[in-house]
Amino acid sequence: MSAHRVVASVFGLIASLLAQGAVGAALPLPTPPPASLVLTQALVLPPAGRAGRVAFRADAVEAEVVKGTWHLPQAGDIVRRPSGSNLVWRTLTSDANGWFSNPALRGGYAALSYDAPSNQVLLLHAAGHSMAYVNGEPRAGDVYEYDSVILPVALHAGKNELLFAAGRGRLRVRLETPRQPVFLSMNDNTLPDLVRDQVNDTWGHSVG
Repeated sequence: MSAHRVVASVFGLIASLLAQGAVGAALPLPTPPPASLVLTQALVLPPAGRAGRVAFRADAVEAEVVKGTWHLPQAGDIVRRPSGSNLVWRTLTSDANGWFSNPALRGGYAALSYDAPSNQVLLLHAAGHSMAYVNGEPRAGDVYEYDSVILPVALHAGKNELLFAAGRGRLRVRLETPRQPVFLSMNDNTLPDLVRDQVNDTWGHSVG
């Protein structure tokens, strides 16, 4: 039997079983969209260090993160820059689309909090930042706003501290419930080129 006849026979069998309802229960149900929580309140701080490419960074906020002494600020708290000048954390509310926009976010910081009802793993879906720290743990950013960086973060019951190193003047932060405990994300796939009539031993990679 030719390959085409085998394929046709397989599809014919599947169609017959579907018509009889024999395999309908085994088909996966459509995956519901993740529940999304948009964070709309933040504290922002202008750049706390020297901008641009430098051999050694001198940033007051980053220094606290590295030492493990950074904590969620309050409005009016002062940060002293390496140059000796003072900066002030100020409140900022997002727009209707969830974007925080402010000149302080051109290389500055945004601090947010989230009160989790229990220990849980959520997906951090943010854009406009070069780095995020979730309870002190670093996570990669999405400074060009490609909207493809969606990362799992472990949260504990109670208040969780989120710090974002902003890039281009605006920032959006969402926390999403995973669709299911284990799944493959197709948001940002790195796939090989397949050449016709050539055998390829390749792997695909999905990030997101």
